[in-house]
Amino acid sequence: MATILVIEDDPGVRRVLLCTLELAGHAVRAVDNGRDGLRSVRESVPDVVVTDIVMPDSDGLEVIRVLKSDFPGVHIIAISGGGMICRTTYLEIARLLGATITLQKPVLPSDLVFAVAELIDGPQAEAGCVVANSGQRA
Repeated sequence: MATILVIEDDPGVRRVLLCTLELAGHAVRAVDNGRDGLRSVRESVPDVVVTDIVMPDSDGLEVIRVLKSDFPGVHIIAISGGGMICRTTYLEIARLLGATITLQKPVLPSDLVFAVAELIDGPQAEAGCVVANSGQRA
């Protein structure tokens, strides 16, 4: 079991991520913006942070930058529905900033559970499991 913080501004997506991870046996808390996410990490450092990229009040790229600087042991899963900055996607930038795994929205619940298991238990944790989404490991 891991402790996980979900940072996602869309209430429906946030609920799906939260429920998926709780059903997988993890202790999960969730917030709706990057500023509150960083505050939550400072109060209690989780094992994994799942962060959206495009959000109000401190976007996911800023969250990743601060986490890698101030909490280098925290695993980061970045998620995004798209968008580009000068021919580079948000998820590519997230990887460059230090996200361990990136997942394209819509995120399949099985892909999220697999990604967390890989981060917590290692790459052999879900041996034989096929990932159908475009999740990439940095």
